Amino acid sequence: MSSILDEIITDDCDLVYQDKGIYLYRLREKDLNKEELEKIFVNDTLLRNGSFENWSHGPHNKPDFFEGGDNIFEGMVRREEKEVRVGRYSAKITGDNFNFTQILSNIEDYKGKKLTCFAWMKTNVPNKYRIQIDGGLEESFSKRHSGRGGWELLQANLTVNPSAKNIIIRIIQAEKTGNVDNVVYVDGALLAEGDWNTFYLYAQHINKGLLKTQN
Repeated sequence: MSSILDEIITDDCDLVYQDKGIYLYRLREKDLNKEELEKIFVNDTLLRNGSFENWSHGPHNKPDFFEGGDNIFEGMVRREEKEVRVGRYSAKITGDNFNFTQILSNIEDYKGKKLTCFAWMKTNVPNKYRIQIDGGLEESFSKRHSGRGGWELLQANLTVNPSAKNIIIRIIQAEKTGNVDNVVYVDGALLAEGDWNTFYLYAQHINKGLLKTQN
């Protein structure tokens, strides 16, 4: 796939939250109706509070179900109301060398299965932030945010080892750069069962459309 198409997909894919789950929609090719879109992009989320709407401990503490993590200290996480990709709020994190984490419950349900994690991130710091799925025995990473300053949809895919003892979803894994003033925003995170790849699905559908046009 060309780098241009990769950028279009990363920047222009959308997450739409509905009562029964979360759906991935294209912002382009609006000729497709809702039913056709859901056949390609429907995902039920396994993460809790992935839209970061719930902050029971207050706007200056970690959001609900993301109370764990590594090297995230008091004052690093804030509820954000302006830089938002989905819903009313996102999470703003200022710091260095940390993991913003949710541990998946009911691990027995997912042993031997494929999982895909998506999250929107926004930052102007290049090549520092990515997603990690840690299955204990194996782990998987997304590509890193480019640092171009816009919202980018990142994804990581992992087949869970049947002997896994836990599954840790690091919605943000921040590399150590030495700059504690680095800022990243995250929103619209979801975890889906299956080996989803929005890039492949986009390319497949766009190519299908091109073939129709040429015939």
